Amino acid sequence: KIDGIIDKALEEKLVSSPSRIFVGGFSQGGCLALYIGLSGKYQGNLGGIFCCSGFLPNTTFAISNIVNPKEASTVSEETESPGVLSFDSKSKQPVLMLHGDSDSMVSCQWGEATAKRLSNLGMKVSFEKVPNLEHQLNGHVIDRIIYLIKSQMNY
Repeated sequence: KIDGIIDKALEEKLVSSPSRIFVGGFSQGGCLALYIGLSGKYQGNLGGIFCCSGFLPNTTFAISNIVNPKEASTVSEETESPGVLSFDSKSKQPVLMLHGDSDSMVSCQWGEATAKRLSNLGMKVSFEKVPNLEHQLNGHVIDRIIYLIKSQMNY
């Protein structure tokens, strides 16, 4: 459905290209943003992805496709998710992950492990552990997201 929203925005000329679109979220929304940004129709072509206090479990279809791109075409129809693509290591799409080091709901280690795994695959990932931050956002996190968007949009 998100791909359809992006399609419509492009068709209606609300944006000139997918590179001017960012997906992001907090906690479960951050997990969803990672999944969509890394496995959807526009994977690799978005302006960027930001994930605050989120992660991708190793068992998700997106991660297994990214890790095993050659096997992506052999996935059975029962488990295949529409629009899932394998990662193109030439992609310049940045991934910003921010996580409070005092988060008691979603382990900071999970976010850090996701960032490390994606980085090891050649993705442009920035992970920042935010000191003394619980499972919440603060001004610093918001400033980092704004900086990501402005820098990618050349503002």
